[in-house]
Amino acid sequence: MALKLLYEKQLGPHSAWGPYIDSLPRNLPLPAHTFSAAELEELHDPHLISAIWGERQFWEEKWQELSVAMPSPPARKDFHWSLSCVTSRAFSVNGGKDDAGRVLPCTQVMFPLADMLNHDDRVGTKFCFDHKKQRFELYAPCSKLSGEEIVHSYGSKAFSKVNFATVC
Repeated sequence: MALKLLYEKQLGPHSAWGPYIDSLPRNLPLPAHTFSAAELEELHDPHLISAIWGERQFWEEKWQELSVAMPSPPARKDFHWSLSCVTSRAFSVNGGKDDAGRVLPCTQVMFPLADMLNHDDRVGTKFCFDHKKQRFELYAPCSKLSGEEIVHSYGSKAFSKVNFATVC
């Protein structure tokens, strides 16, 4: 998803994603796996530090693979920007059922505007894909009045994950 975001970004005004990409923050906090060793030590949590070092190794390997596989790979800074966008804005979406009634797997999507919803872990909003209409939909657990805020739960433990960040 991060590579798709970078591809669409480089298309500029020719991208159907252009308005959404323009709404994304240009400068994001870098992911924890880009922290220096000294910054990681300030966390004072050996398990978290170990997890971040594992992520660092994983993303460095991916960066190296891209550098070899692509004729002109994105700049490392852009690569980390796209990872920050995806990890701070992607949602899990119920795949629903296909026309034959088979249950489809859950998938990760970037859902324009929904990524700007405020968090409230007491709500049960759901994202689903409607195969007949070929679109993603957001369902609120109760009726909403016009102008009333719709919020979404990012999960009660979401803020403890290494790769999760809320970026407005």
